[in-house]
Amino acid sequence: MAVAVDRLGRRLGEVFIEATAAGCAQLLTWADPLGGPATLGWRGTGSYGSGLARFLRREGRKMIEVSRPPRRGERRRWQE
Repeated sequence: MAVAVDRLGRRLGEVFIEATAAGCAQLLTWADPLGGPATLGWRGTGSYGSGLARFLRREGRKMIEVSRPPRRGERRRWQE
């Protein structure tokens, strides 16, 4: 699932794509008309993220990996 947000964090739209080369291309086809995002970010994608990162790099897109929110109990461990 991909979600587009503006600079204020307002949701512009969402789309479900497959973790394939065709899905990556579909992501850009969907995202570009929304204002051509300057930066693409992803979260918690594991091995899917590496394929997406390679695709976006080939397409000359700026990207960042976004940290996932802490799971229950993790905050306590981080504070120790």
